[in-house]
Amino acid sequence: MRAENHYEFTAEHDALGTLTWSVWKYPEDVYNEQETDSGPHKVIENLGVGINP
Repeated sequence: MRAENHYEFTAEHDALGTLTWSVWKYPEDVYNEQETDSGPHKVIENLGVGINP
């Protein structure tokens, strides 16, 4: 069984605080799930993500 790959990007914003985007791939090179943590703020438009093998 292969491992799940997890990629994460975190940004610190002066007004919004910590913002985090996570992407999981399982099996390898197959987009599985995406999660956005915007704290108490509402996401109006999310980042587009993709997989470049």
